[in-house]
Amino acid sequence: MRSFECLITDDRFSVRQLTWIVVGSEERAHELAREELRRNKHCAAVELRENGRLLATMIRHEAGA
Repeated sequence: MRSFECLITDDRFSVRQLTWIVVGSEERAHELAREELRRNKHCAAVELRENGRLLATMIRHEAGA
């Protein structure tokens, strides 16, 4: 199993939330990070890292924005 850091920018808070994703592959970590962005309407962005190395930054794109 691999551990990934997930930094979530939530429009309700001034400090990003840190969560951990423990899965077998990087692809699965990306799927779960994307799901968090889709599922949580307050989530503006998700930054996915492994051992401090940035893997992806996912940003919510609102219609008409």
